[in-house]
Amino acid sequence: MPSITKLLLALFLSSFLGSTFALDGESIVFNPTTGNYLITYLDSTDDTLRQITFIPATKFNPTLKNTFKQEVGVLIHYGYTLTSGRESQQDIVSLILDPVSSVASSLPDIPLNAPPGKIMNDMDEVANYFDTPVPWDAFMAYSRGQMAFRVGWGWDYKLKTGGLTPGSKVVFGFKSRDLPGIIKAEMYGHVADSQNIPGDESLDAEDGGFGQQYTELVTKNNFVRRHAAVPTIAVPSPFDPAVTLERIQANMHTWIGMKLLDATFSSQLDRSLTAAANAYRHNQKKEGKEHLQAVRLLLKKAYADLENEDIVDEETRNNQGAQFKNGIIARLAARVLDFNVKYVLKRLDEK
Repeated sequence: MPSITKLLLALFLSSFLGSTFALDGESIVFNPTTGNYLITYLDSTDDTLRQITFIPATKFNPTLKNTFKQEVGVLIHYGYTLTSGRESQQDIVSLILDPVSSVASSLPDIPLNAPPGKIMNDMDEVANYFDTPVPWDAFMAYSRGQMAFRVGWGWDYKLKTGGLTPGSKVVFGFKSRDLPGIIKAEMYGHVADSQNIPGDESLDAEDGGFGQQYTELVTKNNFVRRHAAVPTIAVPSPFDPAVTLERIQANMHTWIGMKLLDATFSSQLDRSLTAAANAYRHNQKKEGKEHLQAVRLLLKKAYADLENEDIVDEETRNNQGAQFKNGIIARLAARVLDFNVKYVLKRLDEK
């Protein structure tokens, strides 16, 4: 099992399960040799204890490389190169990005929070415009709350078996009019023989006991996370540099909690971003540009090779995201912020 997966399972075990969680004979026990869980549960039909083996869909070590490039006009192309580590034990069968603020294609944009019905077919049509290699399938749906989208790719389910094999890679992509922010993408491995408790939807996921522990294991943590750049920041129309910068700045602040940005370094960036927004609000374009160039200079000091997309982002190989160069900003975060600042500068040059 990949070392990162072992670490995550150990952390999960100590946080939620201990070595064994028991209630009326029910228990969840982790086997460090196999990486699987032996689950003992009380069958409601005859009140007898029964056992199943749950195999996590997390026995793989992925790297997710992000690209985001402005095309002609205002469209931005988002690309994702997913590579499975040679030490992976499972094929990867899906990549999910959630939440995504918008997707663009030659078809009309999908509105948020639309009633069910034809809108689902419309989203399927838009997903056909994603960059999707055979035999993968693209999908698009509403995220929870219907105020964003859940998009991604899955291995063709009709094939029953297979997926991205260890040591292999695949490239996906789509377009949007929105600027990038950062989320944690979800990836799932192929599991053929895992067992679940029959009728497990009847378990109380908030009982503070066995039901909650089981739900945390099987539903809420049964995937591998990696940071990903996705459309998050809406660009106002007509274009307003001050409002755009304020939205960029607000999104940047979320990276502190994600451990991708140091709070002190964020304050340094804030000073220049706020000054730039104020300058543009007073139509002081020269001053605004100088403040944005100061932001780019700070990022260049952190990463002299910032625009080299061939360098793998450190934080995408670390689920915790806590270790990043110089302890001030993760490479992916620096690339996203630099791109967003350049976008504002380019839009102003076009006026």
